[in-house]
Amino acid sequence: MRTGRRILCAILLMATLALPAASDVIFDNGGPDQGYIWFSDPSYALYRVAEDFVLAPGANVITDIHWWGSYISYLVPPEGDDFTITIYDTSPAGSVPGSVVYSDHVGAVSRVDPGLNGVGELPIYAYSLLVDPITLAADTTYWLEIVNDTNGSMWGWSTASYEGGSHGEYDGHWYREIAELAFNLTNDGQNDGQKGVVPEPASIALVGLGIAGLARRRFFKRG
Repeated sequence: MRTGRRILCAILLMATLALPAASDVIFDNGGPDQGYIWFSDPSYALYRVAEDFVLAPGANVITDIHWWGSYISYLVPPEGDDFTITIYDTSPAGSVPGSVVYSDHVGAVSRVDPGLNGVGELPIYAYSLLVDPITLAADTTYWLEIVNDTNGSMWGWSTASYEGGSHGEYDGHWYREIAELAFNLTNDGQNDGQKGVVPEPASIALVGLGIAGLARRRFFKRG
């Protein structure tokens, strides 16, 4: 009987450890502080911004990017956005971006109004983008650049705080900004669609409990 209980506990433990966390945040730079925005729109003064991030070992695969921003020209946002997402590694100098490790002109992305307002009562919008898995080196500094070419709506990336800093570029020259930018990176536990999908946590739990149930019936019947 004791042997059966020990094996049952071991099976339950293995099933629990096998459960993946859905939509795990692997880097959180903070949500919008409902303050200012940093322009990142080539249709406005050829200006763009980037923010640095570092991923931890075992949490270095990005499948989702989430960020916040506002439009200066319109309280009602334009019908379509035109985003380009770029990730750079860090140059030896650290004050300018290094080589491009990922770049995608994604155009319009998911955009929702969470009911937040920034300075001047401008609505703050939340954006999200599902990407094919991007695997980066852990414990390495990268720059995330998000640019929205609105053709005149003057889009800006929401600030998260004024306790750190980001990177701004104007007319080919990079310099240090005084605000952190609002974004987070997640991993939703899925592979890309051509490689199949990792089972949902609930499904794995049911499989694990099913195995445990069979083991329990088997050993307790013997007892």
